[in-house]
Amino acid sequence: MDPLKKACAGLVIAATMISSGLVALVWTQTNQTSDDTAVLGSFSSKYELSRFVKDAWRYQGSLYGDPRGESDLSLISKDAPSYSRTNVQVAGVDELDIVKTDGEYIYVTSNGGVSVVRAYPPDQLANITLINQSKLGMNSDKPLSVSFEGVFVVSGKLVVITSWWEYSQVYTLKADNAVSYRQFDGPWTSVSVFDMTDPSEPKLELSASISGWRLAARLIDQTVYVIAQSSVLIAENMTALPEVIIGGAREEIPVSEIRYDPEMKDACTFTNFLAVDVTEKTEKHMSVLSGYSSTVYVSMNAIYFTVQKWQGVLMSFDSREVAEDADTTRTTIYRITFDGLTMTASARGDVRGWLLNQFSMDENGQYLRVATTTGWINASSSVYILDSDLQTIGALKGIAPDERIYSSRFVGDTLYLVTFRQVDPLFVIDLSPPNPKVVGELTMPGFSTYLHPVDQNHVLGIGSENGKAKISLFDVSDRSNPVEQSKWILTDYQRSSAVWDHKEVLVDLERNLLVIPILAQNWSNDYLSSRTINAAFVFNLSVEDGIQLRGVVEFGGNLSYYSGLRRSLYIGDYLYTISSSTIKVNLLTDLSDVASITYYEQSMPYYYYHEVR
Repeated sequence: MDPLKKACAGLVIAATMISSGLVALVWTQTNQTSDDTAVLGSFSSKYELSRFVKDAWRYQGSLYGDPRGESDLSLISKDAPSYSRTNVQVAGVDELDIVKTDGEYIYVTSNGGVSVVRAYPPDQLANITLINQSKLGMNSDKPLSVSFEGVFVVSGKLVVITSWWEYSQVYTLKADNAVSYRQFDGPWTSVSVFDMTDPSEPKLELSASISGWRLAARLIDQTVYVIAQSSVLIAENMTALPEVIIGGAREEIPVSEIRYDPEMKDACTFTNFLAVDVTEKTEKHMSVLSGYSSTVYVSMNAIYFTVQKWQGVLMSFDSREVAEDADTTRTTIYRITFDGLTMTASARGDVRGWLLNQFSMDENGQYLRVATTTGWINASSSVYILDSDLQTIGALKGIAPDERIYSSRFVGDTLYLVTFRQVDPLFVIDLSPPNPKVVGELTMPGFSTYLHPVDQNHVLGIGSENGKAKISLFDVSDRSNPVEQSKWILTDYQRSSAVWDHKEVLVDLERNLLVIPILAQNWSNDYLSSRTINAAFVFNLSVEDGIQLRGVVEFGGNLSYYSGLRRSLYIGDYLYTISSSTIKVNLLTDLSDVASITYYEQSMPYYYYHEVR
């Protein structure tokens, strides 16, 4: 990369470190059929774009954030049994995941690529092939560093999402010694579509890449939507534009097709969008110049992005006292309606405060409901109801003073909201427009960071109590009197990544099944050594009997943290648990061992250091 290029690294790093899950963005469409410039502006020249970036960078406002920040799977054969799918927020909107199944094969993403494993029936468990870097169709005359992000399975195709960098080996002379280092250019995010008619020989049908690191990816029907971000770079007083690579041909995105928010004061990233029709093998792309983004919510009808707009200095220090200024932070929400590859920025609106994550938004008919937190020291929470023009028609403010939102889940006309400071209030909120109101509240120790609707009258909560992983089943049949019907608290030194990653949760009420991963640290008597146990805790889950431990599937031995349980799924009457190197098969009834296979020889991650003496 040209050494004269420079990024707004300070703003990007600050936003990345302190606003995970809090800041997001906008979407417009290349070759729009309708005029959407009323929602987002457009540039007439590259010079105008560069001037806007320079003016925006002059803004030196402080950035503060919160530190927390079913698809068509038609590869299935006629004789394949029922099987589980990725746990997603919205039915019909598939989310990118590191493991997918079609009821016959399992596709597992690892450092080396995507392993295709024959999974059913278990007595035919076998490695079929590995889709590695050489099969992705990335035509580059430079060495590449490729990260496999996940997969989708749709219409007889396997879609592989990767992030990748080009790099050059650079040599310099220091004190008469040649010093070598790598100079990277990128990253890009790529969509590679494979025909899986013969799973042993996947055939690449389309390769498309766009500038930036992956932010999110969704699959609706046969269209994959990928959102990536790239830093704004300047060389010789001109802003470098994002690029797209289709079938090896690279081109800049024309400046006239780049949209922007005129009010954005920290325009230091391009958020780039790539839509791919997997069946027709066609694509469209576009780009938005804005600030750092992270929150994406997708319904069956629209894509919503939010732009965090910090205003003023949020914290001030006076001697030993710490005071918080009036929090004027606002979140701007853009709605992008879509029909396949055709996308239009159709509305925008503002709410006060910031969003925790994708579960902070929900579309219901013509309304969008949003849950936000305002303030850092004197925090409180609010719920907004927006109409079809994204204008606020109803709001409930001042929920749980001095507490922040830790989880939320919209179910029909009800919002289940968990806030936390010292205890865990579960609020039941009636969302009937235009006057949302709290109709029930339950207070208990701990907090839930993930809420999952089990049926119309029950909600599952996964979180923590006194530093221990906790699972709760709430009876909400009487909305005015929610009850913690059943709970399970794990022992010391046991943690679950399900508290922050909903894709690691396997729930199926028809099978009375709940599976979550557990990492346990077993210390020796002298506390000088320990053994890390990675396991799947399998629970019976029913609205009648609550939560009961069925058994444990353990990946035994002295495993490192990085080789722990990654996902669990079922096919027919079998439970499949997947670690970073192994797939185990157990009967669902009694969890007895059936089969296992090593699909990938695990190697130490580059950041894991172990000294041998």
